[in-house]
This record gives sequence, C-alpha cells and structure tokens, in this order.
Amino acid sequence: MEWERKFLIHKLPGEYEKVKPQYIKQGYIAAGSQKEVRLRQIDRKYFLTVKGKGNLSREEYEIPLTKKYFHQLWPSTEGHRLEKERRTISYEKHRLEIDSYRGDLSGLITGEIEFNNREEAANLTPPTCFEEELTFHSHFKNRQLARISREEIRQIASLNTPGEYPLIGTIPYTYKKEKLRVMVVTTRAKGDWIFPKGQPMTGKSSKEVALIESYEEAGIEGTITHSPIVVPYEKSNRISTMILFPLRITNISDDWQEESERRRKIMKPGEAAKKLTQPGLVSALEYLELL
Repeated sequence: MEWERKFLIHKLPGEYEKVKPQYIKQGYIAAGSQKEVRLRQIDRKYFLTVKGKGNLSREEYEIPLTKKYFHQLWPSTEGHRLEKERRTISYEKHRLEIDSYRGDLSGLITGEIEFNNREEAANLTPPTCFEEELTFHSHFKNRQLARISREEIRQIASLNTPGEYPLIGTIPYTYKKEKLRVMVVTTRAKGDWIFPKGQPMTGKSSKEVALIESYEEAGIEGTITHSPIVVPYEKSNRISTMILFPLRITNISDDWQEESERRRKIMKPGEAAKKLTQPGLVSALEYLELL
C-alpha cells in the first residue's frame, strides 16, 4: 500500500535546486478509473508499474524491465506521456520528491511525500515551499497530466499568477460530542448541496474571499485552521478548479445575507458525502477527515 500527499510548488527553493535531479519519462498503457498501467524510465533504469484506485492511499506493484522490453512496449503509450526532473530529499524522516515537469507541462512543479501509514500522513507539517494541496485533485494525477496540454493545466492551476483560482471557498466544520460535523449549503439555481464558495474579489486575498463568502452564503464565521486544497469543480459543463480552506466554525448567525435563497445544514461527513453532487467536494471531505 502506497501512502502519499502531493502539493503545488510555486517556486523551487534555492537549496533544492542544488540537488542533482533524475530524468524521468513515463507513459501509460492503460489509465482507467480502477487501475493504471505505467511504463517509466528513470535515467537508465526501466520499470512497469500497476497502481490501484485512490487519492491518499492505493496499491502499487512494480517490476523492473530490460531496455529492450521497455522500448518494445513504449509505442503503446502514444498520446499519454510526460517528462520531468525529480529531486529526492529527506524530510522529517520521510522521502520528499520534487518534480519539475518538462515539455508541454513546463512551469509546473509539484512535491510529494511518502508515508508508511495514515497516521504519519495526517501528522505531516509540510515544508514552507509547499502551497496548495493536490492530493485530492484528480487532474493532477500523473495519468491525467500525461494526456493534457499546458494550456489546459493553466486553466486549472495557478501557474502564471500563484494563488489565484476561479473559485474560492471553505470546508466549514465543527464538532458535536467530539465527533466531526460539516456544514453544507444549497446552490441558488438548482438547490444542489455544496460548500460556501465565490469568485475572486479585487483587492482581496483568497482567504479573505473565503471568509466573506462563508458569511454571506451560510451566515458563519470561523478560523481557517489548515493549508488549503484544490479540487475539480464542474460548472456550466466545464471543469474548473476550486481552492478550499478548512474553516472551524466559531459563530452561526440566525439571519444572514442569502438566507432566503439557500438552505444550510450541519451533518455527519458520511451524510454530506451522499448529498454533495460534485466528486471534488466529496474528496474535500476525505482531506478534512485526515486533519
């Protein structure tokens, strides 16, 4: 079982740039929702890997290949390939891998940390260069990156303007008898259950926008307790990206700005997972339960 968390890096720290990178190219023979079959070259070593389904954890099996067999299989990955440079560093007794992508994905830098179990993953204090968490964003899995262009990446990641996203929101939570509870609200148009969200505001940071939208849409105030995550969000038949901040609720107003247009409800995470219509928001619950 493989346990790992993945983050976006806006700028590679100078001390990491000094680490000699490995050259990696990889392609996908199959990349379904349940399993993926990958070919990978790391410098002069070759591997075939099978990975299972999952975000934070999943099964992984890897076998070495000869150069001959690798090149015989490589044509089957046409259209599903990527290249990157990897710098491997020890961080708090864990293996930290920083990937700088090349080709169409040039400019994208991510960091991954591997763990032995869920408890280790939950107790991580991320390096200061780690920004938004990507663990629960399906578009940042390598099997997806191998098939999309830089332009598509630019649409879902803040490559050009760090920290700017088309949608900003919170994952509001509280505790009832020490049990985790989350608040969800309905959309105005269809009445679907979502988390409070909004669009960027001129002169306001993402955190400020998240707090404003939470008060206007749900009548709640609170404290942002952890680093944000980014998840996919479908709107008008297009996939966008939403950045979500975990918000511990400290006050719930009886009257709020959009009270006549929305409903709000505090519920168990399992109940919320059944009501949320966006898979990305369901993934956000997994992140909240990890914290």
